[in-house]
Amino acid sequence: GGQKLSIQMLGSLAMYFAASRVKSKRNITDEKKALEEALDKFEDEGLDSGKLSFCSGTSTPDLGDLAVFGVLYSVNGLQAHTDSIQLRGGPVKEWYD
Repeated sequence: GGQKLSIQMLGSLAMYFAASRVKSKRNITDEKKALEEALDKFEDEGLDSGKLSFCSGTSTPDLGDLAVFGVLYSVNGLQAHTDSIQLRGGPVKEWYD
């Protein structure tokens, strides 16, 4: 009961501070813009502007694909997911779907 709630609250607080440190370290002031820029880079370099199905250039995903998928899946159900996947379209949407 109480211990589980305490752990959840402490974990949330720890993640808040961890996210703040990462944002500060990477000079991120606008999360939405940073995500869009990262997806642009992933599309251009990772997916070779839509020519590749996976970062590895093979028919199977590699750790790069899994990392990007994990980030995008973690915001599933939020406006950030809709903006970065559904409204974006193109190679990233095809890759994600």
